[in-house]
Amino acid sequence: MANSANLKPVRSKKEARERGRNGGIASGVARREKRLWSEILSDLFSRPASYVAKSLPDEISVATAAAIAMARKLIATGDHQIAAFVRDTMGEKPAERVQHSTDDDFYTADVRCRKKVE
Repeated sequence: MANSANLKPVRSKKEARERGRNGGIASGVARREKRLWSEILSDLFSRPASYVAKSLPDEISVATAAAIAMARKLIATGDHQIAAFVRDTMGEKPAERVQHSTDDDFYTADVRCRKKVE
């Protein structure tokens, strides 16, 4: 992973172009791999559960079996990560809000600073 300690400066336009090209190629590979995994999982989750495990009934899908397994583990362990995943997947993720301070002293100090700058 890149960070300021291991980044090397670009020495020429040619090098910048080459790095950009290599980055674009790597991005394409990553997108194709992600799409492949998405297609594989989509296909797998649409199949009957007996496709994965003979002990499961044909009436339910793999996705349903996975949801049942997660629910069982959640009930047994109380794992908060599973609970958050299930909540978010159901579309009930709470909105992330930023708390704003309405402290009058802070506001007054801010107004004074702005007047000094002007």
